[in-house]
Amino acid sequence: MTVAPGRPDVMLTRQLVNPGRQPTEQDPLLVSPSSEFREGHPQYGAFGRSYYPAIYGPRLVDHSFVLSEPHGGCVVVECDVCDGTLGRFGMPIQVIVSEAEAGPRRRLIRNAVKTLAQVALETGVVETIVADPDSHELLSDLGLACLAAGGKIRIRMHAVADLSLSEKQLLADVRKSAKSLINWGRNALTLRYCNAASPDRETFDAYRRLHREVAGKVTRSEDSWEVMFDTVSAGRGELALATLGTEIVGGTLVVDGSSSSYYASGAYRRSHSDRPLAHWPLMDAILRAKVRGMRWFDVGQVLAPGDGTSKEHTIGFFKKAFTSRIETRMQWLLPGAPECPGRGEGNQ
Repeated sequence: MTVAPGRPDVMLTRQLVNPGRQPTEQDPLLVSPSSEFREGHPQYGAFGRSYYPAIYGPRLVDHSFVLSEPHGGCVVVECDVCDGTLGRFGMPIQVIVSEAEAGPRRRLIRNAVKTLAQVALETGVVETIVADPDSHELLSDLGLACLAAGGKIRIRMHAVADLSLSEKQLLADVRKSAKSLINWGRNALTLRYCNAASPDRETFDAYRRLHREVAGKVTRSEDSWEVMFDTVSAGRGELALATLGTEIVGGTLVVDGSSSSYYASGAYRRSHSDRPLAHWPLMDAILRAKVRGMRWFDVGQVLAPGDGTSKEHTIGFFKKAFTSRIETRMQWLLPGAPECPGRGEGNQ
């Protein structure tokens, strides 16, 4: 246990929350109702804590910490260093603050940002990325702390369907040009599922073989595939395998958090049909997530003009077909460790 920078009566405990470890009664913030912020989206929840360490392996080094006020209130910051960035599994860090009065809350947030700067200095990272979901017309306390730390704002966009809508409303919100493709797929494709009701290993392995074929190489580790199978077979999402006639032509894998589903993976044999194959399986996945009680369906990131490659823009255009609802997500890019003798490009 060490003292948080700039605040001698706020204590810092490093490595309290480690990747893959589930919260216990010793982590009151993580098992309280406010843990929805942590578990709501599968990338940050139980799925992410198992999947991303399997993907990144030793490149991912955990630096999670908790700060607590002596008279109540704490902030949990789950973070890690990977490939020169301090973030959370390559994504922005979420700063989770317990219920506290305004003064202690601001102190906790300021010291969390200072502690991230300390971690950046210790590890020599290039940059730190922090999510700021509460800054809208005015900067949040976290936004003000990041601004004071020299941070710069970056906006990312995600297509996220609102599953509180009726099935009829969800279908009506689909891009007009995609509706005929959805209808064609509904009639032409047969879908079989790997999920809690049918944890069929052969169906899952067929998708794994399809993914390797379409990608032209193995893109995921053995352990990461096992995490995906364990996730869907435990009922935290599902895989849909599509056949056209007798041929397997596509697979759509979705994982669930406590309130959001996420389009995690897809592979399609486009040479087997003159029609796009992904529209009906993804629409079906959205509707089935609603049936499972999910509140949101994150189709994925949508890039702004001038960002990314033409392929990424094509994928983003496809994702926008399924909902007119585009979320903006503010992120702060905090400066990395200052340049120092001996720290060159080769050892960052």
